[in-house]
Amino acid sequence: MVRRAGAQALRQSASACATSAWKASTTRRRRGGILSQSIVRDISDRRRAEDELRLVAERLERRVAQRTAEFERAHAELEAANAEIGAANAELQQLLREQERLQAELAYRAMHDPLTGLANRILFGERLDHALRVGERGVAVVWIDLDDFKEINDIFGHGVGDEMLVAISDRLREVVRESDDIARMGGDEFAVILPNVVEPEAQIVADRILCALSDKDAFRLQVGASIGCAWQRPSGGDGPSLVRRADEAMYRAKTAGGGVAVTY
Repeated sequence: MVRRAGAQALRQSASACATSAWKASTTRRRRGGILSQSIVRDISDRRRAEDELRLVAERLERRVAQRTAEFERAHAELEAANAEIGAANAELQQLLREQERLQAELAYRAMHDPLTGLANRILFGERLDHALRVGERGVAVVWIDLDDFKEINDIFGHGVGDEMLVAISDRLREVVRESDDIARMGGDEFAVILPNVVEPEAQIVADRILCALSDKDAFRLQVGASIGCAWQRPSGGDGPSLVRRADEAMYRAKTAGGGVAVTY
C-alpha cells in the first residue's frame, strides 16, 4: 500500500515534470517563432529600405547626368557665343584700323599734291602761319614758276610733263634745308617757306634753287624757272602779304626774261 502510494506519487511527479517541460518547450518554440518572424520582418524592411534607397540613388544619378548634360550644352553654347563675339570683335578691330587708315589717307590727300606728294596750298598756308608765329629772325617765301613749261606739255604730252614736275619736286627736296617746306601751288608753280632766316640767307637759298633747276644734267628736258623771293622780319606782316610780294618778285623775274631770281 505504501509502495503503491509512493509509485503513484512518482508518476504524478514525473507527469508534472513532463507537463512543465512541455510547457517550457512550447513557450520556447513560441518565443522562437515570434523572434523569427521579427527577424524576417526586419530583413524585409531592410531590403525594402535598401530598394527605396537604390531607387532614390538611381533617380539622383539620372538627375545629375541630366544636369551635367545641360551644363555641358550650355558651356558649349557659351564657348560658341564667345567665339562668335571674338570673331566679331576681330572684324570690328580690322574695320576700325581700315577706317583709321582711310581717314589718315584722306587727311593726307586733303593736304598734299597727289602727283608730287608735296604740300598743297592749304598745308602751305598753315605752315606759313606757323613759321611766322615761331620765327625769331624772320621768314621768307621763294615763289617758283617754270618757264615755257606749257610747250613741254604741248610737244611731249602731259605724261612727260608730269614726269618733269615729279623730277623738279625731287630736285627741290635735295637743295633746300631740312627746316624748309616745299609746296606745289598748282600747275607749274611751286613755293618754298624758309623759316627763321635773315634776308641774305633767303637770297642765297633762292639762288641755289635757281641753279639746281637750271642744271642741264639733272633733267631729261631742259626747263627754266623764274624765281621771286620775299623776306619778312618777325611781326612785320602777315602770310598773305608775304606771298603777294614773293609772287610780284617772281613776275618781275619773268618780265626780265626768266631764268633769274628777284628779291622783293
